[in-house]
Amino acid sequence: MNRKLGWMIGAIALTCGASQAALLPYPEPVLKYPAYTNKDQRLKEIWAGFKQQFVKNGEVQGTDPQKNPMVISEGQSYGMLMAVWMNDQATFNTIWNATESGFWNGSSGWYKWKKADANFAGDADFDICGALIFASALVDAGHWTKPSGTNYKDKAIVVLKSLIANFIDKGNNYRINSWPNAGDGIRNPSYHMPQWYPIFKEFAAANNITGMDWDAAAKGAFDLIEAQTNSQYGMARNFSNGSGGSPGGGTSSPNNYDMGFDAIRVPYRMGMAAIWYKKVLPRAANWCNNVWKNGKVNPVKPGMYKVADASLWGWGADGGSWEYEEILSRGMWTTAAIAVKDDNANSAAAFATLGQDFSGKHVGSSSEGYLLGANSDLSDPNHPSKNYFAQALGLMGAIAIYGRAWNVWDDLKNPWTPPDTGASITTALTPTPASIEQTPVGTAATAAGTSKVTAALSKSVNWAVRFTGRTSGAVYSATGTGATVAVDFTSLKKSLGTTKAFGVETVDVRLIYGGVDTATNTKARATITIGKSGIAQRSVRGEGAVRWVDGGLLLQDPAWLAGDRVQVRTLDLGGRMLQTADAVLASAAEGIHLPAKLDASVGVRVLELGNGTVNRRYILSPNP
Repeated sequence: MNRKLGWMIGAIALTCGASQAALLPYPEPVLKYPAYTNKDQRLKEIWAGFKQQFVKNGEVQGTDPQKNPMVISEGQSYGMLMAVWMNDQATFNTIWNATESGFWNGSSGWYKWKKADANFAGDADFDICGALIFASALVDAGHWTKPSGTNYKDKAIVVLKSLIANFIDKGNNYRINSWPNAGDGIRNPSYHMPQWYPIFKEFAAANNITGMDWDAAAKGAFDLIEAQTNSQYGMARNFSNGSGGSPGGGTSSPNNYDMGFDAIRVPYRMGMAAIWYKKVLPRAANWCNNVWKNGKVNPVKPGMYKVADASLWGWGADGGSWEYEEILSRGMWTTAAIAVKDDNANSAAAFATLGQDFSGKHVGSSSEGYLLGANSDLSDPNHPSKNYFAQALGLMGAIAIYGRAWNVWDDLKNPWTPPDTGASITTALTPTPASIEQTPVGTAATAAGTSKVTAALSKSVNWAVRFTGRTSGAVYSATGTGATVAVDFTSLKKSLGTTKAFGVETVDVRLIYGGVDTATNTKARATITIGKSGIAQRSVRGEGAVRWVDGGLLLQDPAWLAGDRVQVRTLDLGGRMLQTADAVLASAAEGIHLPAKLDASVGVRVLELGNGTVNRRYILSPNP
C-alpha cells in the first residue's frame, strides 16, 4: 500500500472566510502554560494566512511531489485541531463537514486517508477524535454553539470506538496500526500520541465506552518510541518494526529508516504529552529532557536526522531544498523544548534559542516569511509559505509556544486558578548548606547529607519547591502554604513519577509561588551540590543484626537499645580506642550515626555498642 506523501506540499492560492473570532476567554493561557506572551495577534495573522492559502470548501489542500492536487485525512485533522485552539468554530465546522462527506468510510468505520483510498492512515483519526472531544467540551461550557445534525460528542464516541476496534493492536503491546492490519512489522512511531490517552480514558468513562486499557496504550507508545535507535538523543524512524528496528515492509515514504517527514512529529507528540500531563505521563518529559541533555539535536539547526548516528541530514538549503524543512522541524522540536524548559539548564537554553525564531523572521535572513504573514514571498513556488506541511507543523509549534495549545478537555473540567501576582520573594531561596554528602539508601539522613532550603514571601500563598538533578534527571517536589518556605532535602528524596534517584551531582532548585512562573527570577533559583560520602561500606560480624552503611550503623533488630543513650566505641585489634561517641536511639527503626568521619583506609576494627546494661561487640571489616 502506498503511504501518504502529504509532506511534499506546494499549494494553490485559496480563499476562506476572513472573519476571526477572539481567542477563547477562559483564563487558561499564558500564565498556566509555559509560553511567550502577547502573541495572540501574530497567531491570528498566521491562521488567517493559512486558511487563505490552504483551505478551500473545507478541504486542507496541497500538492504531491508531482504537483498533483492532494487532500489527505492528516491535513483535515490538523485543520480541525488548530481551529479549536484559534476559537474558530465556523472554520472547524467547514473542515469537519468536508471531512465527513469526503473521508468518512461508513462501511469500515474510519476516515479514509484520501478520498480514493478506503484504508486509514493511523494518525489522522486520533487527532480528529481529540478535536471533536475538545469541540464538545467547548459546547458544554457554553463557548461554542451546538451544531445541527450529528453533534461533536456523538461523533467523537463513534470515532473513539473505531480507534479501539481498528487502530490499536492490543495483542502487540497496544501499538498503533499504520494502516488496516499492518501489524507489528511496520509501525510508524509518529502515529503514537500518548497526549490523547488520558483524555480518551476520561471521555470513555464518561460515555460508557469500554474494552480499552488506555494506560497500557500509553505504555505501548512510550515503549516503541524509547526502543528507537538513539532514542536517548531524540531519534525515531519514519517506520520501524514493533521493537524499534528496521521495518518489515516497504512504504512510499522516503528514508524509511531515518527521522524524516513522518518521524519529525515525534518531538511534537512527546512535547504535547509533557505539556498536558507531565505528572501523569512522566516518560514524555524524560524523553524531552534527554534530547537537550544529550545534545545531538542542535537548537540552531534542529532539523531531520539520520537515525543510525544521530547526524543532521535535512535542514533548509543544507538539505538541498528550501526552508520548508527548517520551519516544520523547528515547530516540532520547539514543542519538545518548551515542555521542559523549566526542568534544567540544558532545556532552558535550547528553548531560548528555538522559541525566539517564531517571531516571523526567517533564521539567518532579514526577510519575513518564516510563517505565513503579510510579507511572505508568495512569488516563489518553493517558498515555505506555499508548503502545507511546513506551515501546518510550524503553526502547531507556534500555537504551543504561544500558550494556546490548551488541553481544552481538562482545562474546562478542572478550572485553573490564576496566580496571585501580588506575592513577591522577600528573602531569596537559600539552601543551607549548599553542599551535602550523598546519603546511601537504607540509612537515615545525617547532618552532612541534609540541606534546609528556605525563603520568605511577602504574603501567604501556595508554594512549591522543585529539585532536579542535572545528571540523573531525578525530580522531587515539596509543596506548602504560607509566607515562609522551608524544605529539608537529601539525596534519598523520591523522584516525581519515576524511580530515578539523585546521585553525586548538581541539583537545580526552584521556588514557584502563587502560581507565578519564576523561571527567570534569580531569587527563586539555587543549586545544591551532592558529593560522595567519605566512608566506604563495611561488613559486620557479631551479635545481633547490625549493618554498617557509609558513615552509620543500621540496626535491623535494635529493640534492646530503643530509647536509651548508647555508647558507641571503635577500637583497633590491639584494643586501642579509635573513636567514642554517645547517641540516642529514638525508635526501633532508627540507625545510629557516628558524629565524625572514620578513615576508610583503616582495615579490620572492633565496634562496641552498649547502654550501660547490655554491651555487644562486633567486628567491622572492609567489603571485598
